[in-house]
Amino acid sequence: MSLIIAPDIFGRTPALERLSHRLADGLATKDVDIVDPYGGNRWFRREDQAYAHFSARLGIPAYSRRIADRIAALKPPVTLLGFSAGASAIWHLSGNGPPPGISGAVGFYGAQIRHFSGIRPAFDIHLIFPASESHFDVDELISRLAATPRVSLEKSAGGHGFMNEYSHRFDGDLCTEFLKNRIPELTSRRGSL
Repeated sequence: MSLIIAPDIFGRTPALERLSHRLADGLATKDVDIVDPYGGNRWFRREDQAYAHFSARLGIPAYSRRIADRIAALKPPVTLLGFSAGASAIWHLSGNGPPPGISGAVGFYGAQIRHFSGIRPAFDIHLIFPASESHFDVDELISRLAATPRVSLEKSAGGHGFMNEYSHRFDGDLCTEFLKNRIPELTSRRGSL
């Protein structure tokens, strides 16, 4: 079993590396791969810089293709875990001819999903939304997605970025809870780990 992590707009940061090691230890798997949106060429400490760079140079569809290319190179089954832009890219991939072998996905605070809400995923995906978002109504999006086949939804107590040490909304206790309990529970329900 392989686990692919699709990071947020900060990219492959030292904090994400630490999170991936904690996650691998908790899931008893060493086959964890991070698909960096920037190909390992850079990472950001400031959210405004990361957002501007991601929006101008990549975008969700291109990031989705990078994830698909990586999946195609791995032996199935593959589980996907995405954060923010990574979750949105996985969502986009789920409805646009994903490669075979994906056993399921978990996506955290994928705000851009709202722009692709008509997607019907080809694999099971559990979406975890923040308590609120400044640009849209989280409850309305959850209601819009609620009847979508293969989708399960959850609203967390955290803000957008609660799993990322570089986000000003980072919540260490909530992050630890998801790493130790929720992510293993969600991925094992899909029979992927």
